[in-house]
Amino acid sequence: MHPPRCRSCGYVLQGLDGIHACPECATYFNLADASTFSLIAPFNAFRFWMPGVALAVAFMLLSIPLMAFGFGAWGWSLFLALPAAAGALAAYRFRVTAFVLPMMGFLLTLTFLGGMAAAGLSGIFCSLILLGMVLVPVFAGIGAGAGLRVVLQERGYDQAGWLPLLIIASIPYLCIPLDKWTTPTPTPETVSTSTIINASADECWDGLVFYEEVTNPPPWILRIGLARPLATRGPSHSPGDRRVCVYNRGTISKQIRSAEPGRVLSFDVLEQHIGYERDLLLLSGSFTFEPIDADRTRVTLASTYEPRLTPRFCWRWGEKIAFRTLHGYVLEGISLNTDAVSQSVPPSPTVAASDAR
Repeated sequence: MHPPRCRSCGYVLQGLDGIHACPECATYFNLADASTFSLIAPFNAFRFWMPGVALAVAFMLLSIPLMAFGFGAWGWSLFLALPAAAGALAAYRFRVTAFVLPMMGFLLTLTFLGGMAAAGLSGIFCSLILLGMVLVPVFAGIGAGAGLRVVLQERGYDQAGWLPLLIIASIPYLCIPLDKWTTPTPTPETVSTSTIINASADECWDGLVFYEEVTNPPPWILRIGLARPLATRGPSHSPGDRRVCVYNRGTISKQIRSAEPGRVLSFDVLEQHIGYERDLLLLSGSFTFEPIDADRTRVTLASTYEPRLTPRFCWRWGEKIAFRTLHGYVLEGISLNTDAVSQSVPPSPTVAASDAR
């Protein structure tokens, strides 16, 4: 049952009668002297903690699509309770050392991000947000699982091998109805971004462009993380005009609500099909022009949307970054287009005559 092993390298010495040097490391041994060999197998760190991590990884990868698509969980039960339960499973199943602990936490976090991406539930930008969000519950779960294991071992609980694992695995699913019951009806939120353009309000109005008409190079978030505008179809000058905006992931249909040249242009979003329908629903937007003096205008771009991701304190800041990045891109396009329009306008006869003199 327990063959003799080399005390240095763990090599099995059974059948080596008459030999007194380990064939693997040349350490002295004598099978007639029990103090020169060991009956205990060497510690295998991989076999010691890997099964617990494998159990947690499998549980997480199976639970992500089941909770999101099967139970419609799209809140803290998925984004917080599931990572915490996976961390607790991994730490409870096998004890971890100070070196393995952070490795396990980061591995489970990357597994969650990969599972969300594989299920088509997140892109690059959302994954960056989730990276900071999931780390905390994963490490909290690891701490809770390790503490529970120590307590049950000290008390000699006879069902400690399977019952706590079953309870931990059920926690995210038990949180789903509580999540839906405690999540309030989403209320619209508005993000506004302003910039000052060195031109009159009328000139800024002439340089006005919609999101999809901007031709200046987009920032890196729009290139790799968020839906990127490509083209547009339809008029956008009078109330009631409808415009179909083409993105690299679908289309958005907008209708002009009001158009007051040099003052305001507002629109409503009629349809949205760009892959973010689980995350948020665009409702409306507006461009407002506020003259500062004859040669400067404050242009404000506002977007109103219905948020669908909870908890809000985890997602709101990321949504604001996304909208303000897009707004800054559009306002930069207006500024560049305003300069181009003003430079293309021929000088008045009075100015031309004065230049001639």
